[in-house]
Amino acid sequence: MSRLLFSEQASVSFGSSLLPARTARQPGQLFEVTQSLEPMRKLIRTSIPPVPGVYAFYDRCGTIIYVGKAKRLRHRLISYFTRQPEDHKAVRIVRRAAFVRYERVAGELLALLREQELISRFRPVMNRRGQPRSRMPRFVSFSCEMAPRLRAVRARVDLGGGLHGPLLGSRRLRSAVADFNHTFLLRDCGPDVSIIFSEQQTLFPEPLRPGCLRLETGSCSGPCAAEVTAADYTKQIHAGEQFLRGETSTAVLRSIEQSMHEAANRKSYEWAARLRDRWQNLRWLADRLGEVRLGRESYNAVYPLEGIGQTPIWLYLAGGAVAGAVSAPGTIRSARRVGRDIDALSDGLPQSYLLRADVLLLQLIVLGWLRRNPLERRKLISLDVAREYCENMTAGKLTTNQ
Repeated sequence: MSRLLFSEQASVSFGSSLLPARTARQPGQLFEVTQSLEPMRKLIRTSIPPVPGVYAFYDRCGTIIYVGKAKRLRHRLISYFTRQPEDHKAVRIVRRAAFVRYERVAGELLALLREQELISRFRPVMNRRGQPRSRMPRFVSFSCEMAPRLRAVRARVDLGGGLHGPLLGSRRLRSAVADFNHTFLLRDCGPDVSIIFSEQQTLFPEPLRPGCLRLETGSCSGPCAAEVTAADYTKQIHAGEQFLRGETSTAVLRSIEQSMHEAANRKSYEWAARLRDRWQNLRWLADRLGEVRLGRESYNAVYPLEGIGQTPIWLYLAGGAVAGAVSAPGTIRSARRVGRDIDALSDGLPQSYLLRADVLLLQLIVLGWLRRNPLERRKLISLDVAREYCENMTAGKLTTNQ
């Protein structure tokens, strides 16, 4: 197919980015994809460097159908054109592709961010992970009902401080929410079930029947059958809130683990297996929420990263959320500009920005990166130190070599 489809944009990359051009990313070439494997491998070996970056495959209409990232672009793209690719998806991508374009990015973390940025923008049909609609981050929050229960919800500004998250993994999250409600004896029935607390007066005091078996199995306090007072149910909510805040998560998990071992000693293996699954799900929930809390409390900072060339990149973090990126200040003019950015960052970002799906996905990438690479946390520069650095450079007390 002719390259005329891209005649006006053959020299540019994937468009704007939060990453600064030249120092954090550099556009690469556009190549026409052929089904001749050896010529494609030879072209990639001679034209694409073994550096971190992102790449995209286009169909014959010029639409991006797949976006990926790689630690070494050359090796990753060659893997698509081997006689036996690593996975069948690579074969399907190459069969549909007419062009491939790459972009060099400074470092693995920035490549992850750039990949997500492109997926959120172009919504490639062959990308399953990272799609804002199908991979929408969720929060957990107590419902606004007479007898609240924990639910997984989408981000909403009006929920305010009642949100805990963000979290990914819809299936795992559903299981964790169900186990949470069972652990803290909260109901999980729908809004159509009537709630009657035990202190409420009725005209005809007849015994009430619960709507499910959870009261009999001891996993619900029975607010639908007048088996619990409103005050006691509120205490259950408070205990659950303490777990979500990380205040009692260790004790709760230890209690479940102890019950699991006791059930196993009694040879109640089915119940022990259920407790094991509950422990695993609640531990996952506690770990992910703890990760978010750590980011909110400690990751209001500048994260310096290696750039392309000699100039580092400063990644702005606001509670772990990516607020922007800039080339590290090297002149008085750039120091003043970065100083203004840091002042704005210190004032806090609006909730409407922090709860956007694309921003939440980038935040989870950063939180996961710092969890897997704990030594990287030592590189974080507090906003006060970064501001002082810019002020000293503006005052002429620093040189570009310091």
